[in-house]
Amino acid sequence: MQYSLNGSHWQIKAFFPHAFDYALRGWKNLGFLDRNGETPWISATVPGCVQHDLVKAGMINDPYKGLHDLSCEWVMLRDWIYRRKFRIPSALISYSEIVLRFEGLDYSGKVFLNDRCLGNFEGTFLPVEFDITDVVNRKADNHLVVQFDRVPQNENGNGRSTKVNVFKPRFSYGWDFSTSLVPSGIWDDVFLRGTRGVRLLDVHVQPEVAGEKGVVDVEIAAISDRPRSVIFSLTIQDRGREIKKTRVHHRLQAGKNYFHFGLQMMNPRLWWPNGYGAQNHYRLHVAVEDKTGISDERDTTFGFRKVCFIRNESAKKDALAYTCVINGKKVFLKGWNWVPADLMYGSVTLEKYRWLIRMMKESGANLVRVWGGGLIEKQLFYRLCDEHGIMIWQEFPQSGSALDAIPPVTRDYLEKLKQVAVTAIRRRRNHPALILWCGGNELAYYKGRKRLPLSGRHPVIRMLANLVKRYDAKRHFLPTSPSGSMFFISKRNLNRGVHHDVHGPWHFWVPMHYDYYNQCDAQFHSEFGASGYSSVATLKAIADGAGLWPVDERNPINRHHGNMWVQSDLIKNTFEVFGDIKDINHFVFASQYLQAEGLRYAIEAHRRRKFLCSGVIPWQLNEPWPNASCSNTVEYNGKPKMAFYYVKKAYEPCHLSLRYDRLAWKANEPFRADIFGHNSLDRSRPVLAEYQIRDICGNVLQERTIEMTLKPAATFPVQAIHWPVAVLKYNLFLVALRLSDSGKQPLSSENLYLFSTVENAPLAALFALPKARLTLIPKGCKGDDFHVRICNHSAVPAYFVKVAPKDETQASYCSSNYMVLAAKSECDCLITVNLAMRNRKAMPAFGCNA
Repeated sequence: MQYSLNGSHWQIKAFFPHAFDYALRGWKNLGFLDRNGETPWISATVPGCVQHDLVKAGMINDPYKGLHDLSCEWVMLRDWIYRRKFRIPSALISYSEIVLRFEGLDYSGKVFLNDRCLGNFEGTFLPVEFDITDVVNRKADNHLVVQFDRVPQNENGNGRSTKVNVFKPRFSYGWDFSTSLVPSGIWDDVFLRGTRGVRLLDVHVQPEVAGEKGVVDVEIAAISDRPRSVIFSLTIQDRGREIKKTRVHHRLQAGKNYFHFGLQMMNPRLWWPNGYGAQNHYRLHVAVEDKTGISDERDTTFGFRKVCFIRNESAKKDALAYTCVINGKKVFLKGWNWVPADLMYGSVTLEKYRWLIRMMKESGANLVRVWGGGLIEKQLFYRLCDEHGIMIWQEFPQSGSALDAIPPVTRDYLEKLKQVAVTAIRRRRNHPALILWCGGNELAYYKGRKRLPLSGRHPVIRMLANLVKRYDAKRHFLPTSPSGSMFFISKRNLNRGVHHDVHGPWHFWVPMHYDYYNQCDAQFHSEFGASGYSSVATLKAIADGAGLWPVDERNPINRHHGNMWVQSDLIKNTFEVFGDIKDINHFVFASQYLQAEGLRYAIEAHRRRKFLCSGVIPWQLNEPWPNASCSNTVEYNGKPKMAFYYVKKAYEPCHLSLRYDRLAWKANEPFRADIFGHNSLDRSRPVLAEYQIRDICGNVLQERTIEMTLKPAATFPVQAIHWPVAVLKYNLFLVALRLSDSGKQPLSSENLYLFSTVENAPLAALFALPKARLTLIPKGCKGDDFHVRICNHSAVPAYFVKVAPKDETQASYCSSNYMVLAAKSECDCLITVNLAMRNRKAMPAFGCNA
């Protein structure tokens, strides 16, 4: 039986380092806690962290606004004490043994119960468990105290990986997408567990499909206080319905015991990634009992799926396997890079996890890379990925740094890493969504000025590979990300088969961007991106009353909230494309447009090389604190940027894309582009592929409809476009691609590409277009989802129309955003909000010219 100690019944207090230990010498109990300390007792919530509780109590200013985090740094220089009282619930009293378990303590310290020290702990990713049978009071209050040392020193993103010796998320010490805010506290669940002499230590499920049968191999580890006879009961449930149960008698020895059980079931339903089928998974309940009753029980989920990796088409023999094959089907991996959802990661709510993972699914992604500079996430994250079909690339908690990127090879480091890795593997391996382990992020060495990824020969990587082989042998392992012969793409090495999994670039430069991705020959691209500014609402929130101009590093707020991404030499690209922008709304639109255009083109270019390139993982989905600008596509508050919707378009299973090499085309020169068809599905079907070239006023300049067969699971050329560029009003034209079935029903959303006939500030005229008049009509609500109709009453098209809450700090998602709405037309959309809105009609529509 399990009893949670989570919740708001906790208190925290600050002590100077060592003051707690010094006071403990002179007292026989913890009575000094009320007399000593640097703060009063403050209400706290578990799971959580000290900083989050201090903000709620008004002890520190919101560190996510302005420069307030700088004034919060004293928090990281203190020891912190957590305490709470609890009583053993009546249902737990009858159990002969009671264990206290912490799923995550961050980072080191001691645990006390009723004035007795239970022991020490160290390590963010290591659960801590104490047998409190002889310490706990079963009839009166129990006093639980957890003492945390000040947070340990560690290397930030600019430092040296060779100096790392603590396994605590390094991003919180400062990275290019976050400030330095190092949390301390109880960051995961706390509970009591009652047993009757036998305790289950581990349940490992390995399901296989054999013809029409499902074979479930279950390995159980249990510990017994003495020799005894027990019954193991194993029950498989499918959507709450019991479909298989077995009871097996066993004789246990004192100490640890290991058993294998085999269960069979007919016609198991397979687990598929998002876009390929249902996410069927089963629940296994394991109980161990003797004549006194049930001693312990565990629940876990599992799924039937077969995953393997093979070499890419045309890859050389020295290349690693990057092509994913699931249930016999080759799957192009459409991913997102994931960083922790908050700097105060212990305080991330169930709702935020649900929202962000739903955003992954809505985008059409089927993979998430859990970045090595962050967390081994909570169980909740993996369960939600199981349910939504998001396959997981899990990195061990290691990352490269700017000054060097090689992990230590000391005995102490290897022992700590081994403990972290084995714990992570055992706790996560039952999840069907987990498909591979990776040694870490950007682990590399320098050969001259060339940065090269570590290989499996490095002692740290070799150890991790062996641990995966021992404890999770059926899952793929990659040494690091990137991996293979080269870290970056090198022009002089194109078409030589040496670009395996590569990283970069993280910016969008016109016109080099198109040349780079048109030539890129990478077999996999596990990190690349483009930056875009946050919404005006977010900029105002983090400015905390300060001005929004200038937008670059001269603005101290912007420099602090995204220094790498607001540099003037980086954002000059925005002004070069859109001209001398003076309005903050126009600037944010321009910045977000270039991020969206850059990511869409990169993804589509890789999809055009399907299985020569086996997948893409843009950097990145989310951010752990609000940046003025960054490469994320979903803002800290959960609101998608324009780039998110463009990636969603590029990830559509049935899709048309356009290959071109620049944005600006002179009048009277031939505009040249190539249309490609993409089909992620296994079936072929007759379709209509249509393209239109339109001026910015909506007039059709050229169009054609092609009848063709959409080939199964393939990418193929459809049509070359040749069009003599005309002299145009506003110097702008669009290419619109539409894919429909033979009955002209759309198979994907319209894909629009914007071009110009001038080279200097080619897209500046967007801000000079005639204004369109939009209205929005609510059509009905269901829960947090509601339908709206957007109407354009004008004689001109409305460009890049988005629908968002009036309070844009709220997270919302629209089924179709940043659209072009033709003159005198309307469009229906489904809006989803993360938090219940007081006024659902307060949902205005905005556009570039509306």
